[in-house]
Amino acid sequence: MARFLFLQNVLFEYIGPMYISAMLKAKGHECDLLIISSKKDFLNQIKNYSPDAILISATTGPHIDYVEFIRKMKKEIDLPVLMGGPHPTFFPQILEEEAIDYICVGEGEKATVEFAEAIEGKRSFKDIANLGYKDENGKAVYNPVRNFIENLDEVPFADRTLYYKRYPDLARYPTKRFLTTRGCPYNCSFCYNYAYKELYKNKGRYVRSRSAENIIEEILEVKKKYPLKTVRFPDDSFTLDKEWLYDFLEKYKKEIDMPFTCLARANEVDDEETVKQLKEAGCINIFFGVESGNEEIRNKILCKALSDESIIKAASFLRKYKLPFGTYNMVGLPGETLKDCFSTIEMNQRIHSLYPTCSILQPYPKTTIASYAQQHGFLSENYDVDNFQGMISGTMIKSDHEREVRNLVSFFLVSTRFPALFPLIKKLIKLPPNPFYKLLAFASVSVVRLKSQNINFLEGLKLGFRFYKKYVK
Repeated sequence: MARFLFLQNVLFEYIGPMYISAMLKAKGHECDLLIISSKKDFLNQIKNYSPDAILISATTGPHIDYVEFIRKMKKEIDLPVLMGGPHPTFFPQILEEEAIDYICVGEGEKATVEFAEAIEGKRSFKDIANLGYKDENGKAVYNPVRNFIENLDEVPFADRTLYYKRYPDLARYPTKRFLTTRGCPYNCSFCYNYAYKELYKNKGRYVRSRSAENIIEEILEVKKKYPLKTVRFPDDSFTLDKEWLYDFLEKYKKEIDMPFTCLARANEVDDEETVKQLKEAGCINIFFGVESGNEEIRNKILCKALSDESIIKAASFLRKYKLPFGTYNMVGLPGETLKDCFSTIEMNQRIHSLYPTCSILQPYPKTTIASYAQQHGFLSENYDVDNFQGMISGTMIKSDHEREVRNLVSFFLVSTRFPALFPLIKKLIKLPPNPFYKLLAFASVSVVRLKSQNINFLEGLKLGFRFYKKYVK
């Protein structure tokens, strides 16, 4: 039996580590999790648990902070570190960092179980697909990836005790997430999806779904153990397969009958029957991406393969069935004019998006849009993973109207919900950024996030205060 300690730097329950933990525990290993803290006794907490290895799931940007923490930790505690998640998947060279001993690329459930066997001395690291390790000379070695997990029902339910044991307030959170699918068939330029497909080329079916029965069993199990008011389906492709969707919704209504929220694509909900079935099954809000109000930018630059017609039709059916919806949008795109930014607000006004949110494009290194921006002079040729800092408030895309773009994000929700104020807002965004604009942006994001999880403002305020008091202050 091996003992593993997950580390992460934000108080949030990620589904990936919960699946890894479930697989490890199913094989008799032990797992725990700590949120990285600046408290003096934090390293002692790691020592007291006495793990055989540290496990970290990292995205690009936050990986910098993780590497820095591991360097400091290893000065006092000599433990092997395995990093998995999106960052090592797309930037496996992170293994060349002295602080990182192993990486896991792609789906990690089976690889981590085999890693545990290797830690116990029962097998060689050389034979573990998806694993990167260092040989006896310290040279990075990258094993090939294995086939996809074909039958997702074989994967144990996400181990929520990984978070709830130490952080019970997460267990009390009334909305909980359940993944129903893996894989996305689209190739948006701002996403690594295309690269993931290349990584797993000829390694099995890319888009896979769990059975309705398997998902419902998990929801019922969680409902028995923890508070559950609303189910959240965060899948990229929840509404993709209509045959699967209609079967699932029928069984969900019969056996769960609980409000749920989900993500979708406008072209997947631009027919009346789909919207009707979502509403009847208990869907209380739905979110989809508009990204840009300029159809040419949306499809040629962002590669969304999404027409204005689909967006407008989807919105009309959602309004007809009184199903509230929100939209995801972005500004600061390469070559985008201020008029193009305004068109994104105008599209949201036209479709009457109740909960629009907007962000400034942060092009992940090596994505299609980052390459495009570099080739056309909108992004430095030296821009790479080492200077990417995550979702910052500014933009690295060269623009003649950066100030207006930053300010427009703060006013996006107000501009959409109150079109009469839009002429005034066009003037206000020319002013220097200030604390009021930042507060407005924070309030807008908070409203959308609470709505997506069916939490009212007062309830959200109470939860936020409790979390801050216990875990942040």
